[in-house]
Amino acid sequence: MLTNSARESMCPPLPVASGYDGWAVSYDGEDNGCFPMRDDVLTPMLDRLTPGRVLDAACGTGAVTQQLLARGHVVVGVDVSEGMLARARTAAPEAHLLAGDITDLPLPDEDVDHVVCSLALAHLDDLRPFFVEAARVMRPGGHLLVLDPRGHFTGSTRYPLVKEAPDGRVGHVSGYSHGLGDHLRAALPHGYVVRDCVETYRDADTVEPDETPEPLTPGPPDIRELHPWVREAANAAKAGRPAVVAWDFERTLTSENGAVSQHLADPEAVPCGCLSDLRQLRRLVRETARSDSRLVWGLASW
Repeated sequence: MLTNSARESMCPPLPVASGYDGWAVSYDGEDNGCFPMRDDVLTPMLDRLTPGRVLDAACGTGAVTQQLLARGHVVVGVDVSEGMLARARTAAPEAHLLAGDITDLPLPDEDVDHVVCSLALAHLDDLRPFFVEAARVMRPGGHLLVLDPRGHFTGSTRYPLVKEAPDGRVGHVSGYSHGLGDHLRAALPHGYVVRDCVETYRDADTVEPDETPEPLTPGPPDIRELHPWVREAANAAKAGRPAVVAWDFERTLTSENGAVSQHLADPEAVPCGCLSDLRQLRRLVRETARSDSRLVWGLASW
């Protein structure tokens, strides 16, 4: 069995910015299964946002930025990858796009009405710095919309994203799978109240019945290309597993203590105390998942 150091020597870590700089050229054209799920679950949440100034955190090539602009928002986009930003500037020239880290946003306090972050939190091992920064730059009453993939392998926190940087270096971009409790523990202490949560699940056919193995693409390995070679194993491992989760958090307060007391009388809010028993939360998720392949969970009515 290979040691961790041996694995890393074969495929060393690659900074997120370098990996996405190299990926930017083909990112929008790839058959990324997360894109349809993003559009299915995030779009209804975008439709509910009141028009205002919105931060697209980790804006990438500007797909969500364009959706926000089409809905009449003034958009500020931040991304750590200059390669992705170059694409976004072409796709969404009306937006104000900045280079920066979502855990250290280059924006002043209470600068935006809402924050959206799609398909980026998987690269953070600790979610708390992002939720702190989002609360800092967002005005009270605003909404934080988050879309996060739920991991690739059963029982693994790793996501096998292997990319080539523009300078030819090949390595893996760190990725982490976050549970529902991870999001809640990172969000609730900072004045957020849960307004909606939508989780999607993988169907029985990760490999479609008519899909056949193809020769592997030269270059960095793509784990998805291996799935057709092990059809039964891939389908068995992924069937019914969580795919993505989307959260709608409303920022109501800046005080951690006030987040509980202020909203105890608000029947539409869910204070921290209601969610302290995560075992009950997990039971709700599992029971709903058994009856519906797509979990639509409105915590405001729970």
